Amino acid sequence: MHQKYTIDQDADSGTLTIREYAVVDKDTRKEPIAGYRDGDFSLLAEETYDSERLSKSIARGDVADLVTALRTDNLFPISPHVTKIAESIIEMCRSPEWHSLELIFDDQDSQ
Repeated sequence: MHQKYTIDQDADSGTLTIREYAVVDKDTRKEPIAGYRDGDFSLLAEETYDSERLSKSIARGDVADLVTALRTDNLFPISPHVTKIAESIIEMCRSPEWHSLELIFDDQDSQ
C-alpha cells in the first residue's frame, strides 16, 4: 500500500497534527509513487498533539519515546513508518524554517 503522512506544526496553537493518507483505489495501487497526485490519496486518520506533550522527547532526540507518544488508538503506523515520522519531527522541530512536511511510503519497501 502507498501511504502519505503530512505533519503540520502550528506554533500559535502549540499543536502538531499528523494526517495519514493511503491510496485505496485498486486501479491505481500499482502505479509508481512518483505518479500519484494528492487526489489519489484518501484521508484515513488525523491526530492532533499538544506540542508540550511531545517537547521533552523532541528536545532529547529520543525517537523511541516519541514513537510511543505518537501512537494512539486512532493513528498507529507500522514500526518503520513511525520511526521515520518521529525522526522527521525531531529534525523539523530543530529547524526554524520547517513547519510542515510530507512523507510518502510504499509498504513493499518496508518488507
